[in-house]
Amino acid sequence: MRPFAGLLLIADRGNNRLIVVTPKKKIVWEYPAPNLPPPPFRFYFPDDAFWVHGGHAILLNEEDNDVLAEIAYPSGETIWTYGHPGVPGSAPGYLHQPDDAYPTLDGGVTVADAHNCRLLFFNPAGRVIKQIGETENPDVPNVCIHDIPRRIGYPNGDTPLPNGDFLVSELRGGWISEIKPDGTQVWATQLPGLSLPSDPQRLADGSYLVVDYNTPGKVIRFTS
Repeated sequence: MRPFAGLLLIADRGNNRLIVVTPKKKIVWEYPAPNLPPPPFRFYFPDDAFWVHGGHAILLNEEDNDVLAEIAYPSGETIWTYGHPGVPGSAPGYLHQPDDAYPTLDGGVTVADAHNCRLLFFNPAGRVIKQIGETENPDVPNVCIHDIPRRIGYPNGDTPLPNGDFLVSELRGGWISEIKPDGTQVWATQLPGLSLPSDPQRLADGSYLVVDYNTPGKVIRFTS
């Protein structure tokens, strides 16, 4: 395995910032910053961030701020946002605990809108075009359960796969599933000893890696 030789993008959520770091651990870019345009609203709790558009922009979700954003790199200009900062909701234009905003193969975006128990899909302009899972409140008994595609049990992972499918992790019930873009379930599993699966990833050899969002946590490698 060759050493990392690129620029590493880090969502430093505890410090409410994004940073870009070289292999020599030098910070070469930071957002927000005095030399960049200010964010359109308070920049708070960026939980995930991904390079998009060939490294010319950054897609991010502010999980506890209930918003998504895409910003240009390195200019820091805001391209689009979705959600109302600090105001959770389920109506059109609102999010509640958005997690893992990923770029999709068609140039769009998918996000696990966790506390609304749904996956949302956006076009490249940041407009919602599809939803998988009914909009539900996980605090209500007997809803927000694993019943894909009708229901999703508090999703916190929605990793796009090279074949166009998605890996979905659900905190309610501890499920990990592969689903097609239309919501059809390919396979689903509950791993022994894994109660809170998070952010499953497919490895190059076809196996999978997932972390347990628990205390103490763990990392598990498995096959479908």
